[in-house]
Amino acid sequence: MPCPAKQAAARRVAHHRHYAPHAAAPWKNVLNSSRCRSAASGPPALLMPAGIRRLAPNSDMDATEQAVRALGEAFVMNSLHRVLQTRLGKEQNVFAGLSRMMLDSFEDQPVLLVTECGSGAAVLLRSCQFASLAADVRATPTPFSLTPGSLQMLTAIPQDSLPTMMQRVQQAYEAGLSAVQQPSSISSSSSSGSSSSSSAGHAGEYLQVAIIGVTPAAQGRGLGLSLLQAAVAAAQQDGLPLAVQAAGEGVADFFAKAGMQQVGRHGLHPVMRWEAR
Repeated sequence: MPCPAKQAAARRVAHHRHYAPHAAAPWKNVLNSSRCRSAASGPPALLMPAGIRRLAPNSDMDATEQAVRALGEAFVMNSLHRVLQTRLGKEQNVFAGLSRMMLDSFEDQPVLLVTECGSGAAVLLRSCQFASLAADVRATPTPFSLTPGSLQMLTAIPQDSLPTMMQRVQQAYEAGLSAVQQPSSISSSSSSGSSSSSSAGHAGEYLQVAIIGVTPAAQGRGLGLSLLQAAVAAAQQDGLPLAVQAAGEGVADFFAKAGMQQVGRHGLHPVMRWEAR
């Protein structure tokens, strides 16, 4: 005859498994619970994609250096090299140096996203950091000439090409600012139950994808999309909108796969934004 005590214990275990399926899985890769939105206050927190780590730059020197190298390799065929007159065989140093300059420029560190395989990375800057870079570009034609990052760039491009590179940084900042100032296209429910769109853009702080890339050998594996999804998760974690300037219509379609919306154009380039719904 079955033991009543054992039957009761089995029922308690089954009940626990049914109603608390994640209680025994603390290792799940979720965002820091102290920074996540609760179900009562907003949408569920987005998961950081598997294989992607969020780091404070230089907190893991090996991972940071690997990320900088990956970003340099990711843009070896970029058309900007013709404009910059990049020295043959030194193409990798241009975007590696730019990434290093961004990571080293601020005490309040940018966000660094890296793939565990070391083949891709992304640098996210807060709007105040990007604004600081843009202000320095306006103040002097060759900012950061003594930093490791800009010195690395100067091993690859003539000194008189450095202002052109920094002007691209300023243009990227202006594009991000344009993205967050555009009216929101996210519908909200009115008291009568109908949907309406916000007529005002965001004011204040936001995150911007400053640079994102995957090495040529690792492209086609979905790492770029995982990095972009991680950028969206980081923005939600920090409670901020996310902006990016797309290099073209095809790139805009790629950003849209991670939930970003095209909200306008800055010059010839689409500008994209993600914001919590």
